[in-house]
Amino acid sequence: MTPGARTLAYVVLQEAMNGRPGILRSRRDGAVDALCQAAASDFPCSIEIIAGRVDIEPKQELAQLASPGASSGARAGLTELIANEGLRDTMVLACVGADCLPHWVTFAGLFASARKAFEGPAAGLILITDERCATPAGCRQWDDDAIIDPIDAMVFIRDQTHWPHSRLVEAATAVLVETCRGDLDLIDRFLDLDPQKAFNPMAVFGTLPPSPEQKPLFWRGRDEPCPLWLLGKNPSGLSQRIWRGQLSILFPWLEEVRTQIVSIGARSFSRAKVCDDAGRTIKPEDFEFVHIALALRSMGVAQTLVNAAHTLRLTRNELAHCRPIGVADLKAAERAATELTERWTG
Repeated sequence: MTPGARTLAYVVLQEAMNGRPGILRSRRDGAVDALCQAAASDFPCSIEIIAGRVDIEPKQELAQLASPGASSGARAGLTELIANEGLRDTMVLACVGADCLPHWVTFAGLFASARKAFEGPAAGLILITDERCATPAGCRQWDDDAIIDPIDAMVFIRDQTHWPHSRLVEAATAVLVETCRGDLDLIDRFLDLDPQKAFNPMAVFGTLPPSPEQKPLFWRGRDEPCPLWLLGKNPSGLSQRIWRGQLSILFPWLEEVRTQIVSIGARSFSRAKVCDDAGRTIKPEDFEFVHIALALRSMGVAQTLVNAAHTLRLTRNELAHCRPIGVADLKAAERAATELTERWTG
């Protein structure tokens, strides 16, 4: 359980124990486990887990948890029911699907009223759903999108798409994770698109309405404004997020390509004697793409190989200067890498 999940579980349980039913919108597995773990370690209450059904009223489901000896009168009134000996130290976790969510949300409002009117130990109620819903008076609602971390978001994208594995897809996934800051609803809007559009989604963002509210998202240890607020207020900040996502995948790949080229051509590059601005000879292992291009030109190899080195240099420079690249640029860089690592042996 991540620190964010543990904190959220603690807060939800604390509110529910204090008489305020919670509605936890959970888009990922583990919400029930997180609440159970928090209860076991921090709270003196027992946990009852039920799966809400359409054919049984919520009050009936709670009544089934009460002590078998409870009188019919005690079972009849909601206030008496939640303070029944079999429930008063109990936290009820109701896992609710879309089909029965409306009548459980209504019941949560009634539960809140009954719980507020009663002083003393009584049952608590937390609804767990993956649907959006209204929040009744007296209840609190949380959304575990706020604690999605980068790995969770990447797994979510992988599980929701059928994109084939490729460097473009890796980078597109990283861009969506970095740009949306774990907002799974927003990520959802991109999952039906071709990964080429997700790779640099600024045009797609332009079709969405900007948000007047920042909607802070807890990301990498701090609150970050939501991307749709940035869209209207700070588009350059949104572009930087796209760049960061691309950078996380493409910079390590470019470094791997550079190292491989230098390794393949080390002996030939030593004879080429490329110098820096001060006239000092640069060792092949220190070659950047510009030095590789200079060495290839001095060796008289095919111009296509020199051009390939220049292409990789330009791609790296764009990323180094905080500018997202396009799909065409990535494909050109991949062709150039193939030219230099597979068709030239030094």
